[in-house]
Amino acid sequence: MPEQSSGSVRIYKPPIPEYNYRTIGHRGNGAGKHENTLASCQDAVTSGAEAIEVDIQLIDGKLYTGHDSGVAVQNLKTILEQIRVPLVLHLRRRGLDPRHDREAVRTLYVLLRREDISVASFWPGTLRYMHREQLGIRTIYLSWLTNWHLRFSRGRIANEYCGWHRTTNARTVAAAKRRGVKLSVFTVPAKEKYRRKFCKLGIRRIVTDHVKFFAAK
Repeated sequence: MPEQSSGSVRIYKPPIPEYNYRTIGHRGNGAGKHENTLASCQDAVTSGAEAIEVDIQLIDGKLYTGHDSGVAVQNLKTILEQIRVPLVLHLRRRGLDPRHDREAVRTLYVLLRREDISVASFWPGTLRYMHREQLGIRTIYLSWLTNWHLRFSRGRIANEYCGWHRTTNARTVAAAKRRGVKLSVFTVPAKEKYRRKFCKLGIRRIVTDHVKFFAAK
């Protein structure tokens, strides 16, 4: 096991691998009553999801899935053990406290025994912390205004940028190419116009509540 440096979680790991998945189940098999549960994740895989996204947060020193602050749905360890497709862990910040994110990242690092994991966040500081500590965990920057962030932000925040389906366009794709980052879109509705739009733009990674619709073609 790699050696941990004093007072830090900084540990050298090999280069981060890339995975060629496309349809990503949002909160398992879609937001709703059973979101972020093991059963929902399993349903998504059965429906054709090539990867799964779940919300995670740190509660009483342990990582759980769950969208609402302080509400635990499923022990993350169970998801990591039972779901064998790549996972996107959306780190939900509790109480706008960046210390929560740093502690959650440290807890996750100890828990991880797989390489096909990405951590997603709307908070650039959290992602920069992960890169600064050299944890070797793939990162995704979630943004409602991905085009603006790709064009004007200083430096590359993450390995991948994931934008809202309504604001992602050809300029976003061009900016992502210039930055050398992968691009995906989130919460895409089950409408043929969006399938055609993102196919034309060359965006293949779709985070959606409608796995069967996007996995079918």
